[in-house]
Amino acid sequence: MKMTQKSFRLSIGIKILLGFSILIFIYLGLGLLSYSKMNELNVLAEQSVPLSYRITSLQEFAISLETLDRDIDKFFIANYKENQDEVDNDFVKMRSIIKLIEINADSSSIGNLQEMERILSEIQLNFNYLVDLEPNSTNSKMINEKRILVYDLINTERQKHRELLLETTNKIQVNVVDQKMMISDLIKEFLILGISILVFGVLLSVITSRSISRPIDRLRMAASEIGHGQFNVNIPVQSNDEVGQLAFAFNKMTRELQKTTVSKEYVENIFRSMFDLLVVATPEGIIQTVNKTICDLLGYRSEELVGQSMDRLIYDEITHSESSNSNELVKNDSIINLEKYYIAKDGKKIPVLLSMSNMYDNEGNNLGVVYVARDITERKSADEALKSSLSLLNATLESTADGILVVDRNGHITRWNQKFADMWQIPEDVLSSNSDEQALNHVLNQMVNPEAFLAKVRELYGQPEASSIDQLYLTGGRIFERYSQPQRIGKYILGRVWSFRDITEQRRSEDKIRKSLDEKEVLLKEIHHRVKNNMQIVSSLLDHQTQHIKDKNVIEIFTESQNRIASMALVHEKLYQSKDLAKIDFYDYINDLVANLFQSYVENSGKIKLNMKIENIQLDIDLAIPCGLIINELVTNSLKYAFPDGRNGEIKIVFRKTDENMLELAISDNGIGIPLDLDFRKTGSLGLHLVTILAENQLHGKINLYRNEGTEFRIEFKGKNDNTFLS
Repeated sequence: MKMTQKSFRLSIGIKILLGFSILIFIYLGLGLLSYSKMNELNVLAEQSVPLSYRITSLQEFAISLETLDRDIDKFFIANYKENQDEVDNDFVKMRSIIKLIEINADSSSIGNLQEMERILSEIQLNFNYLVDLEPNSTNSKMINEKRILVYDLINTERQKHRELLLETTNKIQVNVVDQKMMISDLIKEFLILGISILVFGVLLSVITSRSISRPIDRLRMAASEIGHGQFNVNIPVQSNDEVGQLAFAFNKMTRELQKTTVSKEYVENIFRSMFDLLVVATPEGIIQTVNKTICDLLGYRSEELVGQSMDRLIYDEITHSESSNSNELVKNDSIINLEKYYIAKDGKKIPVLLSMSNMYDNEGNNLGVVYVARDITERKSADEALKSSLSLLNATLESTADGILVVDRNGHITRWNQKFADMWQIPEDVLSSNSDEQALNHVLNQMVNPEAFLAKVRELYGQPEASSIDQLYLTGGRIFERYSQPQRIGKYILGRVWSFRDITEQRRSEDKIRKSLDEKEVLLKEIHHRVKNNMQIVSSLLDHQTQHIKDKNVIEIFTESQNRIASMALVHEKLYQSKDLAKIDFYDYINDLVANLFQSYVENSGKIKLNMKIENIQLDIDLAIPCGLIINELVTNSLKYAFPDGRNGEIKIVFRKTDENMLELAISDNGIGIPLDLDFRKTGSLGLHLVTILAENQLHGKINLYRNEGTEFRIEFKGKNDNTFLS
């Protein structure tokens, strides 16, 4: 069949495009039908979101309601201020939940939400009324009635909550049912679409098979036959599309192949596709053919090389000129993997791995020489980098202060540095013999305990992956640190690296420093002990002086001075007793200090309870002394003035860490309190004036006075910046 360019044809692309166009029209038609239902489904989905949020908020409201019920119970039982705060927080949280629900609530739910908020307000109103009532016999009946009313209102609130939750749940169920029905309709429509597409796809496959697959199979079979040397194959042309044109061209190609089996273009294509550098030359070394790869690498055009001698390309490292030995090389049938240099057009020498082979015809005549080379620039660079790394390694080994020995897995010495030989006084010929046993004999003669040394070596040889560090004691008084690590390359263990460091002088220096520190510690303890004793002498002198004084005010001043001295002396006593001479355990210090104060004011302290909450915090002397004086002054004030006429009461001391590096000291009592018109910073009291100076100037902190239920002084200040004094 003869084909022309003007013959009409329906191309394969048009056929496929027509089929896919029909599929697209089917899709679009069904998509338009489903569009309105998808919009309705989207509306239902958007309606379900606020309903889901409402369910979550109602569940949170139920939990808060139960928490409120429990907190009110705690308040009625314990009547603590903390419980009242918890109840108030519960009311705030429940109101915020109701407000959140109202944002997305519909008109039918607003009424229930407003009723729930009204009941909640009534609960809070009655609870606040109970808080204000004094628990006495007069108000007992009223308190019980209000409590019952509060619990009834809580139950009413639960009922309203259940109604709103049920209403919301019903709405969600209706919404889900509507979505399921809508999805079911969409599935049916898409099922119809799928069946339609499947049927049309089958038809399209049948048509494609007849018009494309079968002719291509015939082309494949014909190509296979041609590959086996059968060039008389003819493919029938049954269509005028692309496949028909391909069959026509195929028949034409077979006719051409019958004329010539291998063309020059075919061979040149092979040359061009080679990644290696290819040159074909005459037996005399005159270049006949080059491939594109060598031209690109050397910067020549092919016509610049053809007709030139191979000596122009090959560089001889011995004579530093173009090679004059090419004629001798070609006398052999083949030479493989010679490392040579090709000379580029710009004079640059490029390292190559060169192979040469003679070509012969059927009669054995030499037709020429084929030169095949591969650029090894990257390999050369890698070799240079390796040499540089080895040089750096050798320099590092020789410059380190440690003695290094490397052995393989069989115990043979593979590398060492001069420091190792000098440290162990091993002759170089012993190390050069690569015998680990000979080196060990020199080492064992110098060891205090050679058996333990040898046992450790054998243990590590038996455990190739193990690491070790220990100390070695030599007979001459020297001390070495020994490190041992496996030598690895990736996951593989090649041997073991031994490192030895002479720490003799370091150990002697450490012993001197340790001895000096021990002497200074003894001296510092003696200083603290003597300071404490001197302060106790001063305190005793004051006590002796009071025995000769009749004025009670003067005696009281002397007693306060004694207590101040005792608080400072106690710090030095605790430092003397402490293992760490820089800081003391503040809990023990406060215990002893307050016990001394209660003993000093025994007349007033009999009915006073002490409540201490002291965290495990250690302070140095710079913080401990001002804190101790502050506690001394404020506890003394509480014992003297807070509980007149033998009243019962409580003194509370709290010392805690409030932040990573912040401390809080609080001293309070539930006594008669400081008058409202008294400014503690401007009072004439020496004690309060001293407390203010110590808090603000010594501790660099803040001091505040609270008069809620008695008197409370709260001081906040920073600990040490490095945090070493905070446990």
